[in-house]
Amino acid sequence: MRVFFDTNVLISAFMTSGVSRDVFERCLLAHEIYISEFVLRELRDVMMRLNFDRDDVDEIEKFLRGNCIVVVHGGLNERVCRDESDDNILAGALEGKVDVIVTGDKDLLEIGKYKGILIVSPGDIWRVEGF
Repeated sequence: MRVFFDTNVLISAFMTSGVSRDVFERCLLAHEIYISEFVLRELRDVMMRLNFDRDDVDEIEKFLRGNCIVVVHGGLNERVCRDESDDNILAGALEGKVDVIVTGDKDLLEIGKYKGILIVSPGDIWRVEGF
């Protein structure tokens, strides 16, 4: 299964133990993880604002680049989400031709499905067939 991770889930996976980390670890073992350059930039920005050590942020980015498929996208042809940054998540997922987006973003979760891509929370992905 091709799984695209939103920034908020990645931050949670690296900051705390819990569902996001469990899902990420499961995907490392059994699925293909997709992220985008946009997600990596946003992850770096947020972690630096949260006062993460720069070396730790560099290591996390290096780990993600080495263990995930990083896509570059040109954006969407249409505005879908209220928050424009959420459109970047959809665009990255489309570029990667993924099966599912894992996010904690309520606006994305309300969409539920976009152009055949299922949008679920970390807790709900366990119920997705094939996961």
